Parts: sequence; C-alpha cells; structure tokens
Amino acid sequence: GNWDMTGGTFTNTNSTVIFDGTVAQAISGTDTWYNLTINNTASPEDSNDFDLDTVQTVSGTLTVTDGQWTPHTGDDYANVTIGISGIIKPDTPVSITVSGNWYNFGTFICGTGVVNFTATSTGKTIDAGDDPFYDLTFSGSGGGWESLYPITVSRNLTISAGTLSGTGNVTVNGGNVTGNGMINMTGGTFLVDGEGDFGGAGADWTFHNLIFGDGTVATTTTKYGNNDITISDRLTVSENQTLLAGDHTWSFNWTGGTEYITGIRQIAGGYEHTVALTAEGTVWAWGYNDYGELGIGTADWNSHRFPVQVKDQAGTGFLSGIIAIAASDEHTVALTAEGTVWAWGY
Repeated sequence: GNWDMTGGTFTNTNSTVIFDGTVAQAISGTDTWYNLTINNTASPEDSNDFDLDTVQTVSGTLTVTDGQWTPHTGDDYANVTIGISGIIKPDTPVSITVSGNWYNFGTFICGTGVVNFTATSTGKTIDAGDDPFYDLTFSGSGGGWESLYPITVSRNLTISAGTLSGTGNVTVNGGNVTGNGMINMTGGTFLVDGEGDFGGAGADWTFHNLIFGDGTVATTTTKYGNNDITISDRLTVSENQTLLAGDHTWSFNWTGGTEYITGIRQIAGGYEHTVALTAEGTVWAWGYNDYGELGIGTADWNSHRFPVQVKDQAGTGFLSGIIAIAASDEHTVALTAEGTVWAWGY
C-alpha cells in the first residue's frame, strides 16, 4: 500500500522498510529511512511504480530490486543498488546526492538531472552498468571514488573536491571536464568528446590513455585552470578535434625506458609507427609492428611504446650509415650515404 507521514514521526532505528506492492505505490511526507527496499512488481509501463511527493533521505542503502523508483529533487542516499529488475527513472530533471557506493545491475534512466557524489571518505565504488549519467559531479572533500567499470556521462563531469581514480573507461560526451578535485586514472581510457573546457585550478590530473574527440565532428577542447596533466600511456587528439593546451605542463610519464634518444636529425611517421634518424646514422622506431614496419626482424602485432633500434639486413647487427628515412602506412625506407636503399615492412 501507500505510506503517509505528513502528520507524524517515523524513527528508523537502523531498520529496513520493504515496499512490495503489486500496483503503483506512493510515499507522502518527508522521511528519513535507514535501509529502503523497493520490490514492487507492478508493470514498468505504469506512470510510476513508486511516486514521491517530497524529499526522501536514505542513510543506509536504497535498493530497487523490482519496480520503478522515481526520485524527487533533493533526495539524499548513502548507497544505491539497482537490481536486475529494478529501475530508477526521474520523471523531471532532478538533482540527487549519493554519499556512498553506486551499483547498477538494472536500469538507470538519467533524464537531464544531476547525480552528485558527496562522500567525505575514501573507498567508494561506482558501477554504472550500461547506463549513462547526465551531469555527474564529485564534491565531497576527502572523498575517494574508484571506477573499476565503464562510466559514461552524457553531458559534463565536474570534480570539485575529492579524488576519482581507477582502471575503468570513462567517457564524457558533453565536452567539459572541470573542477579543483583530483583525477588519478591508473588504467583504462578517458575519452572527452564535444566542445568544452578541460582542467581545474586545484590538484593535478593523471590519465592512462587520454583521448580528445571521436573523430566525427570538428570541436575544440580548451585547457582550463592551472593544474598540470600527466599521461602514463597515450595521448590522442582525434581527427577533426583541436586541443588548445594552454601554457601549462602536459607530462608524458611512460615507464620502462631509462635513456633518451638524442641527436635526432629526421623524423618520419607511418600509419601507426614512427621512425627517427640520428646524426650517427642509426635508425630507431616505435609504435605498432603488425607487418614488421619497425625493422626488428619480426612482425608481432604488438605496440612498442619505447624506441627499438632497426636491425641490419642480416638481422645480427644494426642498420648504420643512413642519411634519410621515409615511412608509409606499414613500411619504412632508408637511404645510405652510398645511395643504397633498404626497405622493410609490408
């Protein structure tokens, strides 16, 4: 049935209240729950399986096992779990806060509202399932959220406080990633698509793979704020995308190499590999080696993130005496001082 607390007081005392109706149900009055479970088996086509007319606070866990929960703007949940048959669907643009974990094994229909994570302690997890957030905000001072699973944001991501970390892929389609909090992604791919600002005035940000644009629409990303950006694996600025990097530091912190190539006199780029010629006449290459375009005697279908020295024609030494290089899609060519041309790849 329905719950009406417009004229009374409910003391939750760490209890669990379960709504398990077979028709649409309603809550009237502002209430604070500890654990609140929705197990309503009414048809999802009902206008609302569960209708709210006022703000609700859940200090434990809101669990939607079955049925549709319709949040009210200003709702405050500690933890959220959406079961396989559960649905959370705002019927108007709403702003809700979550101070703990978010697990979505069912359906979250974001509409055009805001989900604001406000934890003030670390160790929180976000599993967004297959559903995007619209606007996603992190604002808890001292909070820490780990993304082990993909997160998609239809519009903008704001991290005004706390730390977002993890190895899951993050996709922001609205173009803006801003705020003074910290981003520390140790794995996965962080994709920013659309026109917008990127950066903040507080903590520095670290990414594993960072991509700007999906290559389909001409848009511009503008560095915002004075924080520095570090990339530990790869930075990609897609076709049709422009990155205005500003006058701040962008660091490439690739681990594994201990020395730098010096005395470079020429660089050539293929489809997915790069070649460098040194003043001493040696040749170095890095990138994909699908067809042997790196000149190391093998075709291994791997990405070589650090330069490897190109071998000679016998495969036992290294190519030397080179005065010019060129690269195409999947092959490389080198010219010696004597006028001999060597080629490798496909």
